Amino acid sequence: MALGTREFVLQLQLGGTFGRVVDEKDVAKALREMLVDKGVGLVMLEAKFVKNLPEDLYEQAFYSRAPEVVALGGKWNEVLRGRIRQVTGTDMLAPRGKM
Repeated sequence: MALGTREFVLQLQLGGTFGRVVDEKDVAKALREMLVDKGVGLVMLEAKFVKNLPEDLYEQAFYSRAPEVVALGGKWNEVLRGRIRQVTGTDMLAPRGKM
């Protein structure tokens, strides 16, 4: 499930992902709802909204495994890359020949 601005959500919807458009004032409420929804396995959160999350919600979102929450955009792309590397044991996003 994508969570972010209209542009962010639309890009992911084009790839077949469901999404919810939010703004700064709605993001915490929407994320809390997704975290308790048993039908949501992955939340792709637009990175610019991470700074708007209350500390308790940030910890719940990024330190739990169900659902998995990833922030996309900016420095968060490197965080995601590191998590993928940790799980797979290889840097799947490295240019060919540099794994």
